[in-house]
Amino acid sequence: MPVVNGKLYFFRFHLFEQKIPSVNDDFEVKNNYVFIMKRITFLCISLLCILALKAQTASVRKIWLEFDVTQNGVSGMKVHLAFDIQNMKGRNGKVIAYFDSPKGTGVKDKNGKYCTSGGTVCTSIDICPNYDNSVYDDLDLFIPIDELHLYPGKRNYYCRAFIQDLSSRKFLANSEFVSFEGTGVDNQSDNNSHAAVKKFPDKQTFYYTNSQHSGLVKAQFYYDNQNEPVCLIFAGNSSPQYYWWGSNSSNALEFYGFQYTAETQSKASPYGPIPMITYTGRIIKSKNSNRISLSSDYNKLVINNNYVYNVRISQQEYEGLWSQMFGNSGGGSNVVVPNGGIHNGTSGGTTTPSHQDTRCKYCHGTGNCSSCNGKGYKFNSYSGHDDTCPSCNGSGRCFNCRGTGRQR
Repeated sequence: MPVVNGKLYFFRFHLFEQKIPSVNDDFEVKNNYVFIMKRITFLCISLLCILALKAQTASVRKIWLEFDVTQNGVSGMKVHLAFDIQNMKGRNGKVIAYFDSPKGTGVKDKNGKYCTSGGTVCTSIDICPNYDNSVYDDLDLFIPIDELHLYPGKRNYYCRAFIQDLSSRKFLANSEFVSFEGTGVDNQSDNNSHAAVKKFPDKQTFYYTNSQHSGLVKAQFYYDNQNEPVCLIFAGNSSPQYYWWGSNSSNALEFYGFQYTAETQSKASPYGPIPMITYTGRIIKSKNSNRISLSSDYNKLVINNNYVYNVRISQQEYEGLWSQMFGNSGGGSNVVVPNGGIHNGTSGGTTTPSHQDTRCKYCHGTGNCSSCNGKGYKFNSYSGHDDTCPSCNGSGRCFNCRGTGRQR
């Protein structure tokens, strides 16, 4: 013990001091953890509320149509829309009007001028609101009458408008359907009009091979449940491919490949800023890169400008070649013919029916899918919207008879 100035000093050194944990300490730690988690949860909820308050929303109050309108010397019609839109100040948006016939099925475009990426008729206009809460009492969208591509004959058409935020690519709101009656003609002079449909070989089936007799193609032509000319191609033993008649050149009919798909849209979610993907209830033809060309005399078929089938053969020859190439199973044994009958292909090339042709037991002769009644889509009670019919994959045709109404 040191002595300084005659005084004795005591020093205590604590190199390490360890506190013995107690039950109260554990309780305090748990309370601190709960407190921190509550603060984090509160901050997250507050942030979501702020984002929700600033989310872009819209509501449509009214939609109506105006006919016999002339704009810039062009005759057409206008779609009028009254709507409110929030939190879109300075943001680019678009209002789109779609045209259906029947309801839920887009009218097929013919020339790529007024159309969606899926090839259905529409017209649109860009908007950029000047206020956080903007009110549009009468926004109009014009479409030329020739761009409606009305089908031959008198039928009902339906129009519905959607409001889209181009920044997020999501749809903010849509109107109800509004209907009108239209009458198309089939004697127009434009090659892209329905005048060319007269040359469409409806309800016919053609068979082809190439010069070397090394390939086989069966082509069926018909109007689908959307009243559009379609070609169904069976190339060899591969899966069938759908093609839609698009235009006429000077010496051929041109067809474009497609799949039946359900159209989707993005909608604002009530649970946060992340949009929800929902279905519009429309079944559309989604184009792909496949193409076929059919000569005006129907004697030559070209697939994707590469595969040439320039020898048209009879059904007997087709079934005989099929048996040689692929055996008796497959396309040679179940060949759908134009009148709805199905004949058995044999190696000898004969076409003696191997069964009696009767009415389809699933569609009762209608040719329509019994699950969706030919619409191509069904209401999904779990998702709350229309989905592509799984039975017909959106085609609207009976899975058993493929739309012929007959079966063996």
